[in-house]
Order: sequence, then C-alpha cells, then structure tokens
Amino acid sequence: MSRRDQRFRRGMKARCCDCECILSHWYYERGGQLYCKKHYWSRFGEHCHGCKETVSTGLVMVAGEQKYHPECFTCMSCEMVIGDGDTYMLVECSRLYW
Repeated sequence: MSRRDQRFRRGMKARCCDCECILSHWYYERGGQLYCKKHYWSRFGEHCHGCKETVSTGLVMVAGEQKYHPECFTCMSCEMVIGDGDTYMLVECSRLYW
C-alpha cells in the first residue's frame, strides 16, 4: 500500500496541486503530484486543434497529427463541418479544407 493510500485510510485529505480541491479516493498522479480529473486532463491530455479544449472521451476526428472534436472538424474556408467519410484536404499540416 502506498503512502498516499495510507493517508486516505487515516483520514488525511489529499489536494489537487493545481486547484487545491480535496481529492476523493480517485485521483490522478504524475511526477509525484496529485491532480483532480479536470486539471490532470487539461495539463496532460490531448487538446482539440479547433477549440483548444481537452479531448478526453468520445469520438475524435484525426487529420495528420491533429485531433479534433467532431463539431470542430470544419473547413477553414466555408466553416462547414466535415463528417466522417467526407473528403477533405489538409494544407500545411494544420488547415482543413472540404
């Protein structure tokens, strides 16, 4: 049993190193630091190239090395959503065109 698990058993309250919220028995750890779910994913998770928000679950569209929420996978010219199976062109590794 780790020291952190022992702390929880003794009733000590661990806190997220970003927001200082009290963590339950479910937490994320990286580099010896403890995080709540929100701050772990915002710091270490994948980010949508369109809206810059965290992409943590659900459907993900991929173009080159960029990841997008489906609603953010849009043409740079006409702003139409590019659906699964639609033809698109990726210019300069980051700009999408339908």
